[in-house]
Amino acid sequence: MKKDNQIYIVSPIFILPEHQEKGIAQKAFILVEQIYDETKSWRLGTILQEKGNCYL
Repeated sequence: MKKDNQIYIVSPIFILPEHQEKGIAQKAFILVEQIYDETKSWRLGTILQEKGNCYL
């Protein structure tokens, strides 16, 4: 994560295929948002082919 004017960037996030589609990444982001509650904006670095990351 990088901090620049209270904008945090997460790049990338990986979940093993056998654990995908279980809400793990969403839960991780909820925890991170609670820890860094002063953050104004979040950005997730991804590509269009990563449908799950685009959903986040």
